[in-house]
Amino acid sequence: DDFYALDLRSGTWTNLAATQPPSPRADPLLVPGPCGNCVSVLGGRGRFRTGSDLMFPEMWTFHTHSQKWKQVTGEALGDPQALRRSSAVVVAASDPQHPNAKPTLYAFGGVGNTLSGFARTPTGLRNDVAIYDPDAGWSVLETFGDAPVPRAWASGAHDPNNDTLLIFGGYRLGEDQGPDTPPWELFGPSNYANDLWALDLETATWTELEPSGDVPAPRDNGVVFFDATRGGLVLYGGQRFDGISDELWFYSVADNQWTELALDPNAPVPALRVGGVAFVREHDDRYDLYIQGGASSDGGDSVFYDDLWKLSWAKAETL
Repeated sequence: DDFYALDLRSGTWTNLAATQPPSPRADPLLVPGPCGNCVSVLGGRGRFRTGSDLMFPEMWTFHTHSQKWKQVTGEALGDPQALRRSSAVVVAASDPQHPNAKPTLYAFGGVGNTLSGFARTPTGLRNDVAIYDPDAGWSVLETFGDAPVPRAWASGAHDPNNDTLLIFGGYRLGEDQGPDTPPWELFGPSNYANDLWALDLETATWTELEPSGDVPAPRDNGVVFFDATRGGLVLYGGQRFDGISDELWFYSVADNQWTELALDPNAPVPALRVGGVAFVREHDDRYDLYIQGGASSDGGDSVFYDDLWKLSWAKAETL
């Protein structure tokens, strides 16, 4: 339950050491707001394989001026079940018609319980979308059309050019699996996805995009951001069935096509990793993707990293 801040100008870490923080939890969602000088933690889970179901359908807000946490309750929270999730995609989507207004927060999918063999239980994986209203809190958004199958550890971003939420890959229950699948068989090749979906935020309608040509191998935990200049999704890394990836891909919305991009063989690259924290900063001429920490595997003996890497992605019309 520790909480740190990184000053990107000086490269300095600060342990905020706030009093009365949220209780320890795994895979919560960190979002900006809802006030101008605060950030919030949503959801999260307890340990797997304990025999109990421990989820945290909560919202906690950290105020940077007072350096204090406050739990959001009552009407300001909304429906707690909308936040009964971890390992979900969370996106802040700005309104193209009102660019100066506060962005709307969306959360898609995620883990829904910590029971044994959670993926095979009815609520173990989610495929619904939660939306945040500053006046009414969190609620589940009614969507239309065929939705992606339930999944967690998916990747997603907001396409401001088309006002859609893009969702790629993730961990799912395999098509060949069901309620009787033994827990130790729930991390096979069919549990990793590489499908791509778009949710139209104006109509709340799902569409599977089905790109042509080569596509990234199935994976979860990929790191993505949206390049609005080129009009596409940038994907780095992720956990595949056959190991951790360090591939770099670009998906063009206009062409409905993925392209794998070669990393400079003479430039340093991060050690293969999964998990950790990733975020992107936009500048006039580029996007900077930061990746901090992570582990050398998603199970068993692992090396845990505390290093920080930056990928600079220039804005241009073509690759």
